Amino acid sequence: MVMTGNGIAGIGSNVLRAISLVVFQEDPDHPNNLFYSALFNAIFGSVIFCICGICIIFLEKSPYAKYYLSDQARRLSATEVLEA
Repeated sequence: MVMTGNGIAGIGSNVLRAISLVVFQEDPDHPNNLFYSALFNAIFGSVIFCICGICIIFLEKSPYAKYYLSDQARRLSATEVLEA
């Protein structure tokens, strides 16, 4: 269960690579297809990276995250551990 994220990421990257190989097939008439495939993967990864960054910014501003990242929530959880 711990490695589920790594497995999904591996499957996703292999599927993306397979799609890019189908779309940008090796062709003697178009020698830059492998470059375009690599460029597509880099741009796709950059877009996902930017989306994650934007989500983190909005998450840190949400009331839920503000509460659980506050010092009061940390103190409450520490006292609960000590009482148990």
